[in-house]
Amino acid sequence: MFPDKNLEQIFEKKLDETIGQHNEHAAKEWLNVQETCDYIGISYKSLQKLIDQGLKGNSIGRSKRFSKTEINHFLKNVQA
Repeated sequence: MFPDKNLEQIFEKKLDETIGQHNEHAAKEWLNVQETCDYIGISYKSLQKLIDQGLKGNSIGRSKRFSKTEINHFLKNVQA
């Protein structure tokens, strides 16, 4: 597949890292702001609009977290 065996090893390592990160996000219930934007596939500005419409999150100090369960419930009800 790759003419250079070293390049193939680098590609496989990066692929494994990417899959690991995806699985890590899939297993997490509570997401930070950036993870929430990535999970929904929206920008930070759009997330702010959803919060204004009633999406609930929890603040711990200056950190805000969103539950995947709450996100899914909220999006399901908004689309209904």
